[in-house]
Amino acid sequence: MTSTSTNQGNGIIDVLLSAAILALVISVLVASIANLSYSQINTQKRIRANQLAREAIEISHNLSTHNWSSFASLQGTYHPTLTHGYYLLATGSDQIDNYFTRSIHLSPASPSAYLTHQSDPIQVTVTISWPPSSNSQSIQLTTYLINQSLPGP
Repeated sequence: MTSTSTNQGNGIIDVLLSAAILALVISVLVASIANLSYSQINTQKRIRANQLAREAIEISHNLSTHNWSSFASLQGTYHPTLTHGYYLLATGSDQIDNYFTRSIHLSPASPSAYLTHQSDPIQVTVTISWPPSSNSQSIQLTTYLINQSLPGP
């Protein structure tokens, strides 16, 4: 009789140990899937922020090409706004998709050795920020624009 109760005790211990290992494996899998999902969402937000920043750089470039003297006179923080089918720059930043904040900062830049053009360059810095669950994140793109209608040296 003693050997039967010992075997039953070992069987219960084996079942409990197996259940504990299974619970541990399942919890690790669930945590991994949740982390992967969060990472994927964060990557999608970063891609969208990059698209918005590139769009603002392109709009700034198009505006500078269309009317350099007007564009070069701007300094400060702006955002693009679509008016009658054309983009213009309005003061301040704007909210996109009720989530991202976009601003374009324009300032004169000192000519450097690689800019041998006759025009003073304008530094264009686009900042896109967004709030994740705990702290805000942002990306920033900077480019320099010059008067492309002037003849070269």
